[in-house]
Amino acid sequence: MIKLNDNTECCGCEACSQACPKNCIEMVPDAEGYLYPKIDEDTCINCHICENVCPYLNNTFEGNEQRKPIKAYAAYNRDSSIVKKSSSGGIFYEFAKATIERGGIVFGAVINAQHEVHHTYAETLDGVMEMLGSKYVQSHIGKAFSDVKSFLHQDKPVLFSGTPCQIAGLRQYLRKDYENLLTVDFVCHGVPSPGIWKKYIYEIASVLNKDGGTGKLKINFREKNGFSWSNYGFSVKHENGKHFETGAVNSPYMRAFITDNCLRPSCYKCEYKNNSGSDITLGDFWGIDKVVSEMYNEEGVSLLVVNTQKGAETLYSLNIDSKEVSYQQACIYNRAINHPSPKPITRDKFFRLATNPHYSITDAVKRIAPIYNQLSPWEYLAYLPIRIKRFIYRKFKI
Repeated sequence: MIKLNDNTECCGCEACSQACPKNCIEMVPDAEGYLYPKIDEDTCINCHICENVCPYLNNTFEGNEQRKPIKAYAAYNRDSSIVKKSSSGGIFYEFAKATIERGGIVFGAVINAQHEVHHTYAETLDGVMEMLGSKYVQSHIGKAFSDVKSFLHQDKPVLFSGTPCQIAGLRQYLRKDYENLLTVDFVCHGVPSPGIWKKYIYEIASVLNKDGGTGKLKINFREKNGFSWSNYGFSVKHENGKHFETGAVNSPYMRAFITDNCLRPSCYKCEYKNNSGSDITLGDFWGIDKVVSEMYNEEGVSLLVVNTQKGAETLYSLNIDSKEVSYQQACIYNRAINHPSPKPITRDKFFRLATNPHYSITDAVKRIAPIYNQLSPWEYLAYLPIRIKRFIYRKFKI
């Protein structure tokens, strides 16, 4: 039976709940809004399957040992319409398209009608379109791993995309390699709380819709229209025609994410940087103008890292422009490839405020990571102790 000493030992991949033969493990949100396994000890038969599929209890990489990728590329889709709908260069779409054309299944994260992020699968390109674009919320895996296994046993090609820890969880759940499985992770900054997201999107919806309820929303965490790939926005469009749009750094929720204040506890000690077992790693190629200037594309450029021979064999039919770079070049401006986000000194205070019904997410962010020129004199004074504490922490590393 899985027992957690603290919350940093669980990434929320949900492998344990799907593998349990007695269905006695329920994923339950904690006070911060993250899911953790809760075991019905009266039903548990102590088969230890949950422990065997847990990626944290079965990490095959010793210490900080990491894989050496086969190749790395700067790349973008030749179809500019796909690039515009994607967070970076639209490369995931091409992998998905190749899988669908072979009669396969594509797994990825989508936003449902309740504005929650969860994993699902698509058998058509229309279904894949909903998976495009970043969703800066931890995805609820549900039964995705067991669905993957079912399709694999039907000899269908399967593409599974997710965070590095989700890929590690899937591989541990499956317990063996499958030739018909291609896994794609991404350069992960960390996953924000579904609970904080739910509160924030409700706050926005209540402003856009005075009639009550959230209504139907179109959410874009990486808005390019009116912005750009390197200076993206955040937008929410209501079915009534009203919309909220701002630069990402000006959105309280995105600001909490960018400053690392709303990440899952395990993210600050992530064990899966460059060692999730994925075949392909995708991300933004930040610094492309300095590393390979001829590949710069303001609509978006992807970092494409090939980790396995299986991953390499999938590249030949893709409709992309690419240029090979050294892995060292790819890492220069992409620290998150190999390093977890540092835990800010304000992280715990943010969650205390953000989960308090008397504070909005905007109020909480004003106390821990505000935009100075948006503060009143009294708000600035309230934030001053944090500035002093942060200065001392950075100066003396205490």
